Amino acid sequence: MIDPTQLSSIAAGAPDLILQILADFHQESQERLKNLSGTLSNKNLQASGDLLHQLSGSSGTLGLSHFHQQSKAFEAQCLECKHPGNIVEGLSTLLDESVDRARQFLELA
Repeated sequence: MIDPTQLSSIAAGAPDLILQILADFHQESQERLKNLSGTLSNKNLQASGDLLHQLSGSSGTLGLSHFHQQSKAFEAQCLECKHPGNIVEGLSTLLDESVDRARQFLELA
């Protein structure tokens, strides 16, 4: 679900800073997921793919590997002009779980 090596690497002795970045990422990602719901409802696969690309990139950098992989897979579907279906609720739950696990890991570091 998370990549401990990546999280340790970016925390580099400053887990409090990464915890704040993680909180900001969580808030911004929730907003992106709301926007994604709208673009998917409108069948705007280009905008949906763009949002998923943003989610994938940021989550990968932060070591949220499962969320990153799921976002990337759904982005690929959009790029192939395949509607990924109703994915927002599942991604939202996965986002919450991933951020919680990363937070717990950093608090123990």
